[in-house]
Amino acid sequence: MNKPKIKISYTAYDKLMEVIEDRQEINCIKVEAATKGCGPKVSFYFDSVNNDEITDYVDKLPLVYGNDISKDFKTIIIVYRKNSFSVKAERYSDELQGILVAETKGCGGNCGKHR
Repeated sequence: MNKPKIKISYTAYDKLMEVIEDRQEINCIKVEAATKGCGPKVSFYFDSVNNDEITDYVDKLPLVYGNDISKDFKTIIIVYRKNSFSVKAERYSDELQGILVAETKGCGGNCGKHR
């Protein structure tokens, strides 16, 4: 199984760890792939899982992601600037795209970016 390279800026790492350490009801960051839209889409949110479900760590930051992330995404970058997180994702080559469980179909040219 492929393992995505997950990069997190120092500021984003500090902010994420701060939330996890301050809130007992969460213990990890869950990373998920969107199955519609234009381009590679990845989002993340705070979650609580059993320790044996933790997929990966960036330093001490626990991450959880499914096979869809492992199969489709080569790199995921999380940054924090202007009081907001943003995520950038890079897929593997075109031949390997579209193998998400829900089968990514894209926007069909209707998102307004293709004019």
